[in-house]
This record gives sequence, C-alpha cells and structure tokens, in this order.
Amino acid sequence: MKITTKGHYGLHAMIELARKEGQGPVMIREMARRHGLSEKYLEQIMRLLRQAGMVESSRGARGGFWLKKPAKEIRVLEIVQALERESEPALTDRRARKGGLRHCAVLELWHEAEEAARCSWSGKTLAEMMARQDSLDRASGAMDYSI
Repeated sequence: MKITTKGHYGLHAMIELARKEGQGPVMIREMARRHGLSEKYLEQIMRLLRQAGMVESSRGARGGFWLKKPAKEIRVLEIVQALERESEPALTDRRARKGGLRHCAVLELWHEAEEAARCSWSGKTLAEMMARQDSLDRASGAMDYSI
C-alpha cells in the first residue's frame, strides 16, 4: 500500500478534527492555513473522507467539518483506505497481476510488509494517534499543528 501526500495530510486533518471533537465544525480555511495546504487540495481530501462516511460537513459562515463518529471508533486503516483507494502496491505490476512473479522473493517481501502495515494501522485508533501527536507537540514545544 502506497501512502501519498493525500493520505499523510488526510491523517493530519483527521487528527485535527479529533482534537476539536464535540466543539462544532472546523473550517477548511483554518485547517488549510494551519497545515500550509491549498483549500482546494484539502477540500478534495475531505470530500473523500465524507464519501467514506468518516466526516460530516455543513456549509455557510459557521460551516465546516466534524467527525461522524467518535475518534476512538475510527481506525487509522479506515482513513488510509478511504484516501488511498486508487493506489496499488508499487511492485504489483502487470507481470505480477498476470501471475508472472508467483515465485518472486521481492514481491513476497513487499506483501509481508504491506500486511504488517495493515495490521499496525488496523490496531490504532484516531484517538490514539491524536494523543501521540499531542505528546509529540508538547515534547517539542510546538502546538501549531504544522505538518
């Protein structure tokens, strides 16, 4: 599984929504500014998360995004899969799909690594990621949510 900037920034956006859980909508303009992203790019990411049923949104002056369910019920793997659904493992090329690499040690290792990542991500919740990010921010003295 490939993690693109879309997945990276999407995880950070979800951590931010988890930090604001129960406090009302978070404006996309503010998230984009804090993370140094274009609003358009963040809108694309949030649209995918909304389509996956992870966030809800409202329009207007007080509009924004919020988590659809508690952060402790959202698995990191769900977020990654929602954002990276178009990505394929880098080594799953045409020959591998056609069965030409059935006995390939490199491809076998890639699949083992991918499975380990999925296992790790499915074992972590958004709430745990938020707590870890808060701890890292406190340790570094940074609380600006920069990526």
